[in-house]
Amino acid sequence: MSLLPLIAALFAVPQFLPQLARLRRTGDTAGVSCAWAALTSVNNGAWTAYFALSRLWTALAPSISATLLAGILAVWLARQGELPRRAALGITGWAALLALAGGVFGRAELGTALTASFIVQAAPSVGKAYRSERVSSAMSMGPPAEGYCHGDGTTPVAS
Repeated sequence: MSLLPLIAALFAVPQFLPQLARLRRTGDTAGVSCAWAALTSVNNGAWTAYFALSRLWTALAPSISATLLAGILAVWLARQGELPRRAALGITGWAALLALAGGVFGRAELGTALTASFIVQAAPSVGKAYRSERVSSAMSMGPPAEGYCHGDGTTPVAS
């Protein structure tokens, strides 16, 4: 049994805790994207299905924890009216495509769809970082998919 997925959980969980704590403490949703949280929950839920189908049991810990924490954050924000209809429709469509990929075509196609989506999401940020004179300014904007999903350019950064 590999301990790497359990170590990954140690890095996955803390990204949500400051945001959840701040929301609970202040109720201030500024800078936290509901669409990002919902999409993160959907993608990690799909990874959970992939890991279960692959019998990668230790990998379930980080994917389940990220699914639940991102889902809690998304529901909390959605209840405050922070999820635009267009983003909700896009995320619902993506969830349906992932379900179709896994349910009809199988585990390998689900993994392929998830890997491709990660590359599409991360590649522009990585490219911008390599072209930027100041890497900190390139990365402070967050991945382009986040800005695209919720349209206002905010990123899920806790203060």
